[in-house]
Amino acid sequence: AGLDRVNVSLDTLDPETFQRMTRRKRHADVLRGLAAAREAGLAPVKVNAVLMPGLNDQEAPELLAWALREDYELRFIEQMPLD
Repeated sequence: AGLDRVNVSLDTLDPETFQRMTRRKRHADVLRGLAAAREAGLAPVKVNAVLMPGLNDQEAPELLAWALREDYELRFIEQMPLD
């Protein structure tokens, strides 16, 4: 279909925090999808993360170490004010 790269949103490596943030129990699905994209040869595989104070902001170092280990490009995205 002409797809050669992908961006995926993943704000946390903790499944419980993921469920609180997304209201979905799909954390493992996201991780499997990221691995499948890499294995399919999509490059770069970019991961966008929004750090929210008091929810997942302490995870920045862990997210970065994980992304480097897994060969994903991590981008911290600023939370958009919706009010």
